[in-house]
Amino acid sequence: MNFICHFTDHHVNAEDAMRLGLIVNELVTNSIKHAFAHVNEPQINIATKLDNTGKLTLEYKDNGPGHKYVSNLSSDEANTHLGTKLIALLREQMKDRYTLVC
Repeated sequence: MNFICHFTDHHVNAEDAMRLGLIVNELVTNSIKHAFAHVNEPQINIATKLDNTGKLTLEYKDNGPGHKYVSNLSSDEANTHLGTKLIALLREQMKDRYTLVC
């Protein structure tokens, strides 16, 4: 498995750092468990960057076959899995301080 990481320095408070870490952990776990069954060279890309307003954006991608974007789901959306609900709840707790692109 290949990890490609590009991070931008940015101040993040402790609570949001914990939330961002839990989100990344859930995404990596999901990729390893589900995305790479038929992928010869699994790859995960994780990056942070600042947008033009100075807000931190976390981008996560893997080279698996794909699924619908989890960053746009709400925590009360029907038929979502536990991991997806966890990501949505954590994202909602951070309000608009960060952007998540998955």
